[in-house]
Amino acid sequence: MSENIVNIKYGSTQLTRREENDHIDIVEIDHDRTITVKDVVHEYVLIKFCYNAKTEKDIKNLIKKYKEDKDIETWCLIGCVSDDSDKEYIAKKNEDNKGLLDCFDIFSENVSNHEFDLLIKTFLASSNGLAHVDPADWMYGFEAKKLRKSVNIISSVKSNFKEASLDILKQLKELTKTDIYKPLYNFLIFLSNKTDVKTGMDEFNHAIQTIVDFWGKDYNFMFTTSGCEYHLEKNMEEIILVWIND
Repeated sequence: MSENIVNIKYGSTQLTRREENDHIDIVEIDHDRTITVKDVVHEYVLIKFCYNAKTEKDIKNLIKKYKEDKDIETWCLIGCVSDDSDKEYIAKKNEDNKGLLDCFDIFSENVSNHEFDLLIKTFLASSNGLAHVDPADWMYGFEAKKLRKSVNIISSVKSNFKEASLDILKQLKELTKTDIYKPLYNFLIFLSNKTDVKTGMDEFNHAIQTIVDFWGKDYNFMFTTSGCEYHLEKNMEEIILVWIND
């Protein structure tokens, strides 16, 4: 199967998406830099893959490419294990301490196509948002050292940020009843595909305050905002909540 490549420009950020085959989907997010040591600098690289015995060698080669190639510098490599992966094979590899997940800076398991698109939006906004979030923020957060980080994600698309925040709050209340939501820290991504974003500042401030009030005083979070046409309908707004578990 030949590569299917899509290139999209968002301001000073370049997104390149290539489907190498039916099992591997790669997204490179590059922020323009006037001075670079390497020929190619990727701010974020996301690799979504079906993890099984047949694909493991291909994934190892991709990790080596992005981590060790002398002409490529990758600041943050994100592994996304697709929801159709061989879970028994993954469990055995993890027991043997031979799993691929530790090779990534950040990883997410059981990722659907929709969740992968959310992660693309998240890291795209991190690169070109009004409040820039650096790769180091994702990898280290509020910790002094790099830990083994796993990513979880929820979102809400509504006609305004106020409605989206109430929906996020509803989802959060359900998540806190489970073991899924045990965050070291949180990232809030606010995306808008409206022509006049400034008129929604009151709703934006209300949305942040709604979620912060729910968290209380003992929380760690970062946020960024971005105009986004990537898989977001016109005149709609979206809040994405990503949290990092150790």
